[in-house]
Amino acid sequence: MISLRKHWNRFWFEAVSPDNLGLCRIVLYGTMFLYYVLTPWLFPSWGYHEDFVPWGSVSRVFWSPVWLMSVLHLPPASTQMIQAMQIVWRAALAFSCIGLFTRISTVASFVLGFYLFGLPASFGRIHHQEHVLIFSFLIMAFSRCGDAWSVDALIRKARAGTIPPPPVISGEYTWPVRMIWVVIALTYFAAGVSKVRHSGFEWVASGNMSYFLMSQYYHVSDADPLTSLGLVLARGSVLPHLLAASGVVLELALPIALFSRRSRWFLVPGAASMQFGIAMLMGPNFYQMIICQLLWVPWDRVVARITHLGEHGYRYAVVYDGACGLCRQTIGVLRSLDLAGKVEFLDAVNEWPGIEKRFPDLDRNQCLTNMQVLNPQGKKYGGFYGYRALAQVLPLGWLVLPVLYLPGIPWIGSRVYRFVASRRHQGACPLPNFSQIPK
Repeated sequence: MISLRKHWNRFWFEAVSPDNLGLCRIVLYGTMFLYYVLTPWLFPSWGYHEDFVPWGSVSRVFWSPVWLMSVLHLPPASTQMIQAMQIVWRAALAFSCIGLFTRISTVASFVLGFYLFGLPASFGRIHHQEHVLIFSFLIMAFSRCGDAWSVDALIRKARAGTIPPPPVISGEYTWPVRMIWVVIALTYFAAGVSKVRHSGFEWVASGNMSYFLMSQYYHVSDADPLTSLGLVLARGSVLPHLLAASGVVLELALPIALFSRRSRWFLVPGAASMQFGIAMLMGPNFYQMIICQLLWVPWDRVVARITHLGEHGYRYAVVYDGACGLCRQTIGVLRSLDLAGKVEFLDAVNEWPGIEKRFPDLDRNQCLTNMQVLNPQGKKYGGFYGYRALAQVLPLGWLVLPVLYLPGIPWIGSRVYRFVASRRHQGACPLPNFSQIPK
C-alpha cells in the first residue's frame, strides 16, 4: 500500500518545471483558435463553419437543455447575446494561447465555451467531439498554466530585471496534464465498454462495420467522408471485421498509456489514427479529440531538444547598459524570447574588459548610450536596427519581421527608440557615474 501510494502521488504531483504545462496551454488554445476562428476564415471552401449565432433564432419549442444547463437554469440566449458571447469567447481563446490575463481568459474560455457548445445539444444536435475539449478547458482554468511561456510570465520577468528568477519545481504543474490524460483515456474506454456491453462479439463478427462504411455515402450528412475508400473497404470479407476489432481494442487499451510510457508510442497515435480514419472513410470528424491527443506529447522535452541543437550554431551578441533599470528589464524579456539560445547578452558596465577584448572595434560610451547588436559576422547594429536584427533569430520576432522592413518603419522606429533612450535615466533609472565604472 505504501508503494502504491507513492506511485499514485508521483503520477499526480511529480515535481516538474512549469514549461510543459505552459506549452500544453499554447497547443490546446492555439489549435482551437485556429480551428474555430482562423480555419473558416482562411479556408472557407473546406465547408466547416462553427457559427453559434444561428441557434439564437431557433424556435424555443425545440429547447431541451442538457443536464447541467437544466440544473443551472440557463435559458436560450438571443441572437445578439450569442454573437457577443462568441466574439468574447474567440478573444479568450487567443488570450489564453498567448497567456495574457491567463486566469481570466482561461475561465472565460471554459464558461463561454460550455454554454456555446451546449446550445446545439440543447436543441437536439448531439455531437460528442467537444466533451474532451470542454473538460480540458475546465482543468486549465483551475491550473497555473500561465506561469511559463506566457505574456504574463514575460511581464513578471521584465519587472525582475536581467537576472532570471530560479526555476520553480512543483507538482502544481503535473496534475493538470495528467488529469487531461485521464479524461481522454476514460472517454475512449467508455466508448469501448459501451460497444462490448451492448453489442458484444457481434460488433466485430457481424456486418456492422460494413454498414457504417457504406451508409454515409447514401444519405445527406453534415460530415461527408473525405474519400470514397470506405465503399471499397466495405466489400471486403475480412478487413471490416479487422477495423471493428482494432477500434474496440484501442479504446479499451488506451488507459494503459496512463502508466506505461512505451505503450503511449503506439496507443496514442493509434487512437488519433482511428479518429482520422473515421473522417476519411465514414465522415464523422473528431478533430477536437485528435488535437487533444497532442497533450500527451512532452513538449518541454521537444523544445529542450530544439534549443540544444540551436546552441551549437552561430550566436548574436547584445551589449547593453547594465546600470540602466529599463535596459535590464528589456534584456530580461529578450532572454525569455531567446528560445533557441541564439543570443548572448553582455553587460557593458560590469563585463567591459572581456567585451573589449572580444570586440575591439566597439566604443564603450556608444554601448552605454544605445544597445549594440553584433551578428556572427561581426556586423554591428544599434538602436532600432539592433532590434530588427534580433527579430531574425527570436522565434516570436518572425511574426513582426516583415513589418520592420516596410518603408517608413525604420524612420519611425529609430525616432521612437531615441525618444525612449533619451529619457531612460529619468525616474527609476538613474544615470550611472561613468568615472566610477571599472575599466
